[in-house]
Amino acid sequence: MLDTPTTPRVVRFARWMRRWIVKPISLPSLVLSIALLLPASTLLTTVWLFGWQLQVVRTSSMSPTYPSGTLLVSEPTAPADVRTGDVLTFSAPWRNRALVTHRVRLVEIAEDGARQFITRGDASDADDPSALPEREARSVVRWGVPKLGTLVWALRGWRGVTLLVVLPAAVLLAAELLDRRRRRRPACETCGHRSLRTV
Repeated sequence: MLDTPTTPRVVRFARWMRRWIVKPISLPSLVLSIALLLPASTLLTTVWLFGWQLQVVRTSSMSPTYPSGTLLVSEPTAPADVRTGDVLTFSAPWRNRALVTHRVRLVEIAEDGARQFITRGDASDADDPSALPEREARSVVRWGVPKLGTLVWALRGWRGVTLLVVLPAAVLLAAELLDRRRRRRPACETCGHRSLRTV
């Protein structure tokens, strides 16, 4: 049915989507799209729903628990809820307030009730240079995925656009073209006969 000027805009849009978006997508392309997007979307949705944060381990200070290249999932936590043994992300005063992720070895409470943390990297035999004031605490690590952080770090900027947008689009386009070529193959090829050529 052809659209006319009196056709409702919603109906015209639905028909346009069906003609140019839904119908051209074959089953292989749809399956490939889901396989590429589902894991990443699930992780990002979970992080967003729980208000968690993602960060990448760039050094070996937390090895072997969280080696370099691990993707950490952290939960913002009030200083009062930080416990001994927690892996804490904080702004380190001795590193110009850069974010550091180390384990809490000891929780100290001053006379005024303020808390401070003695922290240390798992790979180190010495505590960090000074006690950490509670105001510098940011989040507690809940779990980590080894090596995934290396991939996330590599996907920043134009590399991410290329690998997450351009490359999947090229793969989907190639799969779609191959599928259409198979569907348009002449009957003589599908039935096993060779076409005759007149000399």
